[in-house]
Amino acid sequence: MARVRSMVMGWLLLAAMAAAAPRPATAPTATWSHFADVLDLSQTPCCADEPAPGCLFDCGAWHGYAIPADGTAVGFAGPYLTEPGRWLSRSIARFVPVDAATGSPLLPPQPAVMIRTVYPGLLRLSTETDRTTVRLELFFASAATALVRAEVTNRSTSPLAVLWRWEGELLDAAARLETGDASIRAVWGAGAGALHVVPPDATAWRVTGGGSTGYRADFPAPTVIAPGGSAATALALVLVRSPSGGDPELAVADAALADTGAAFARNRERWQGYLDRALGGDAPLLRRDSGRRLAVKAVMTLVNNWRAPAGALRHDGVIPSGAVGYFNGFWAWDSWKHAAALAEFEPELARSQVRAMLERQNDAGMVADCVFADSSQDNWLNTKPPLAAWAVAAVYAATGDREFVREVYPRLWRYHRWWYAQRDRDRDGLCEYGSTCDDLTAAKWESGMDNAARFDDARLVAHGPGAWTLDQASADLNAYLYAEKRCLARLARLIGRRGDADRLAGEAGRLRRLIRSRMFDEAAGLFADIRLADGAFVRAPGPEAWIPLWAGVATRRQAERVRDALMDPTRFRTHLPFPTLSADHPAAALDGYWRGPVWLDQAFFGLAGLRRCGFRQEADALAEQLLANLRGAADSPAPLRENYDPVTGHGLRASHFSWTAAHLLLMLKDRRLLP
Repeated sequence: MARVRSMVMGWLLLAAMAAAAPRPATAPTATWSHFADVLDLSQTPCCADEPAPGCLFDCGAWHGYAIPADGTAVGFAGPYLTEPGRWLSRSIARFVPVDAATGSPLLPPQPAVMIRTVYPGLLRLSTETDRTTVRLELFFASAATALVRAEVTNRSTSPLAVLWRWEGELLDAAARLETGDASIRAVWGAGAGALHVVPPDATAWRVTGGGSTGYRADFPAPTVIAPGGSAATALALVLVRSPSGGDPELAVADAALADTGAAFARNRERWQGYLDRALGGDAPLLRRDSGRRLAVKAVMTLVNNWRAPAGALRHDGVIPSGAVGYFNGFWAWDSWKHAAALAEFEPELARSQVRAMLERQNDAGMVADCVFADSSQDNWLNTKPPLAAWAVAAVYAATGDREFVREVYPRLWRYHRWWYAQRDRDRDGLCEYGSTCDDLTAAKWESGMDNAARFDDARLVAHGPGAWTLDQASADLNAYLYAEKRCLARLARLIGRRGDADRLAGEAGRLRRLIRSRMFDEAAGLFADIRLADGAFVRAPGPEAWIPLWAGVATRRQAERVRDALMDPTRFRTHLPFPTLSADHPAAALDGYWRGPVWLDQAFFGLAGLRRCGFRQEADALAEQLLANLRGAADSPAPLRENYDPVTGHGLRASHFSWTAAHLLLMLKDRRLLP
């Protein structure tokens, strides 16, 4: 899947967007092997329901694997099954080569000399003894198939006869092993599918064990390795999610096992392409080693959270975090942000992410808050802030794919009109967050800032059948809607819908005047939500104060006032800048979710807004401060977190968080993606 650089960062004019077209990726600047241990993916589970803070997933896989954290050298931890959210095994495929002359294992379980390495898309264990070097590698050949390659090098001066052996057992008591003359598979639950352990030339292997006791697979003929020579074998681990299917997935595994070298080369070529495109361009931050490693960590995080179609999810997409069990679906707000970053290195996945959400749109035009493989879990109580057209425009800017725009435009249009039909209770042109039932919590969720202090005194008011809104209009929501009008207008012109474009441009002008005149708090020098009853400002300032700068709504004087607040250490220029509640507010809490912690998506909008308004020096200073003080991001292999403490810079809540990765990549590439 080829990918191209964006021709423009802001694409401020329609002509720039219309001229965008695919261009060759920047020439390679570093190979994948330069980025060892950028991201920690190590764990040895003690029980089946232990959380999985980080595993290697790839190609959309729903099963993941980790480097063993306990010093074990003979196998990788796992798999961890995203559904049902459990470890199937501590290590389902341990490599136990046997000295044919003595019948003894060649490797001790925990050898003295062992190197454990995580590369982008690849796990590696390398072990040395007096006689041998053994290297194990795990990588994905497809969404269903992970390959484990084992290579033994004879370091002695005599020929070495080796018997190949693999073994494993289950950790999950709810699962069982089914073995036959040439087959091994683990099954769990009713109709939940199975994990097949497939050796090459399966009929030649002798398989014993089963049930809850584990299995052993032996190749009866020894392989003789000359002094200084090497020999290899492999296994495929194939997750078949359909209990009645599996033939296509198993055929892919057989083909990969027939030539593991070619499968490995394809995997490395794909990952090298990701890195070339992610690191390409002339952004200053990517000239630094720390910036490059952080960009690679962002790419690895997004790909690790990629999931293939399953059940009611008919398109590939990226979940918020594979480390948190309830995040096993696609969220609307997250999806738009993921797509904007994925377009930088994997545009087909970016397009698929957009399709995954828009395809589930209901007849009224609403897009669900989140969707799952089991559609009964979908949340239709609320949606999320509108950034769908912005995401599509970002994909177009990166690819020049006009047909994709033509495909999704009708759904974007319907979603945009839905906001005004269901979320503008007093028909004044300014929208409110709300819900589809009398549920105040769901209405707050619709903002994406679930517990933001600005909603503490909000009430829910009936709007019509299936529609309730808060009794305040939100500055960020209306700035997003203004941005959507501008993006939609450009997309409409691209596909020849000039009537739509003219209408949207007119609406955007009117909305900009409303936001400027009614939603800027002169006393505070910030944009703010307003009460519907009397137009009074809600003074609990967070990201809604600066989103209008990014959207292009603010006057010059308003932008200067917001800039001053963002540069004030007592308000928003904390140790880690852009707290989600002004530091001088009495409700500010360092671990307060949306009441103080820094979220990288909102920081991105703040930086892009400052640059849009001409405050490049201030934006650069804040970006440098943010990246320098983001603990565990560039300075260690620690995973990226959901949000961060504004005083210490330490990560908070979910690890391996996708939209943090997405916006860090956009920051590092100096992408503003302005509406």
